[in-house]
Amino acid sequence: MTDFESLPTDAEEYLEALNRGNAFFVRGEFDEAIDAFSEAIRIDPDRCLAYYSRCAAHYARGDEAASEADRVAAEKMERAGR
Repeated sequence: MTDFESLPTDAEEYLEALNRGNAFFVRGEFDEAIDAFSEAIRIDPDRCLAYYSRCAAHYARGDEAASEADRVAAEKMERAGR
């Protein structure tokens, strides 16, 4: 379990947005999941996990072009070690 008190504020906000997106995703609320993952990306655009998560939500919604764009962005970050 993560000790949120020891995290910088932006890291805590990032994780909260990511967790919200995951909760929306498992409920099938893909538009809300995309919004939450987009918020996580806005908070920290250099982490690939939110891009992969948003990729999955776009795909589940049937937006293959947006899904592919996020997948490509996430893979570039991952290769760069982010």
